Amino acid sequence: MKENQLGDGIQRGKHQRSKWHIKDLTCFNPKCAGMITKNIEVRFCDDYGEVFNKAIEIRGEYYDERIGDFDVQRSKAS
Repeated sequence: MKENQLGDGIQRGKHQRSKWHIKDLTCFNPKCAGMITKNIEVRFCDDYGEVFNKAIEIRGEYYDERIGDFDVQRSKAS
């Protein structure tokens, strides 16, 4: 798991998202080849450590297994 700074500051309609908001972002790291990843939003008022721990806690809801440094995302059908 890594911090994805690409999505930093992305807001839709100028509204702050709720705590633990999950968004889909394209990963531009060459190893993940444009894969869509799940990202928990860190708001300006959130503690990064708390958000990171929450991400570890809920990652099983979105990813089945790990391949190297990358998680394999669950299909929407599961």
